[in-house]
Order: sequence, then C-alpha cells, then structure tokens
Amino acid sequence: MYTLERVAYAIQFLACRPAQSILLAFGFRKAEGALFVQICQAASPGWRIMMVLKTGAAMDAITQELKAYLDREKIRDCLARLARGEDRRDAELISACCWPDSTSDYGVFCGTFKEYLAWVVPGSPAIALTQHMLAQSVIDLKGDSALAETQVTSYHRMNMGTQERDIVIGGRYLDRLEKRGGEWRIAKRMMLYDWFQDLGASVDLSTGVLGMPFSAAHFAGRTLGDYSETFFGKMAAAR
Repeated sequence: MYTLERVAYAIQFLACRPAQSILLAFGFRKAEGALFVQICQAASPGWRIMMVLKTGAAMDAITQELKAYLDREKIRDCLARLARGEDRRDAELISACCWPDSTSDYGVFCGTFKEYLAWVVPGSPAIALTQHMLAQSVIDLKGDSALAETQVTSYHRMNMGTQERDIVIGGRYLDRLEKRGGEWRIAKRMMLYDWFQDLGASVDLSTGVLGMPFSAAHFAGRTLGDYSETFFGKMAAAR
C-alpha cells in the first residue's frame, strides 16, 4: 500500500541521491557500472519513484515476517516455561504463562486457572515426579491471538502404595493464546490423549545409574528442590 508518507520518502530519496547511489540502494554492485547508471538516468521520475515504493513494500513484508517469527518464538517459550512450571510445581512460573481468566480441560480435570493451579501445586502426593517433553508445535497466528497444537510426552512416577511405577502418556495440547500488553499467555487449554503405557516398576535413582553411584545426591531429579532451581539461580546472579 503506497501511503503519502512513503511517496514523500521516495521523492526525497530520489532528489537527494545520484542515479548510481539509487542503484546501490537497490542492491546493484558498483562494478555492474555505466550501463545500469545510464538506464536509471534515462528512466522517467515516475518509474524511479515506483521502484522505491516497491522496495518499501518489500521491506514491510519482511518486517511482518520477522514479527510473526518472534511471536511464534514467544509462544514456544511460553509453552516450554509452563511445562517446567508443572514439573517443578512452581506456581509463579505457571502463573506467568497463563492469563488469570484462562481455563483448562484435561478430560480428567476441567476448571478455572485458580482451580488448575491448586490441582497442579503442590500436586497429588501419589505423583512423585513428572517430566513433560514437548515436540513440534503448529501455530496459527491471528493478530493478537493464536491457536497452537503441541505434541507432548509426559512421564509420571506414580506411587501405587506398595511400589512406584513409571507411567507415560502421549498426547497433544490444544491451546488458544492471547497477546496482551505485548505478552503471550495461554487463554484456554485442552489436552487430547493418543496413547498410554505402564512401563513397570520405577528404578530407585538415589543409588545411581548403570551400577555406578552418583557423586552427589543432586544428580537425581526431583519435583521440589531440584538442582535446576539452584542452577538457574546461579545463572541469574551471574548476569
């Protein structure tokens, strides 16, 4: 779209620069030389203005592409931080990823954000550990809202009373996200389930792995007091 502002810029651009400078601005190499300069000098002012306008339109298109790329990256970051918040039972981190008026429907649970937060934090004592692994996301941007389908594989260490068992669920998150004040958060989430598997009795990681003991207790992951909290704390302090 050729706005008055862009037309004014085009006229100013042509008035202030010789033909060779215009060619360089359009990406021509200086060595391509006299012939291109002669063509540009011979061209009508209207043609040259049109070339500048088209260049501006191309730049606008690139700007929109970059904006969409950044929006998608911010959405992926939101989804990743929410997964970490759930695994670490971090109410603050979860709250930063969902709008206060958001809703969630996991099939086995449906409620407001406040109800969802109370369901996840501190979480069921029967679920000793979780690990949510996100795969690809298909993101459909619609201005300041977006629809996203994200593949997820979630591991749960379940306390069955007599033993702990490893349970894995495969599914997809269907999220509607909204950008408010420049920030993307989830406004509505639904989960679809594709597969479920009981892998059997859990291994006691406190003894180490592959028959070799850990040199320190923090190498075994845990829901609360996980070493990653110390790690991120150190990284923040170092900045």
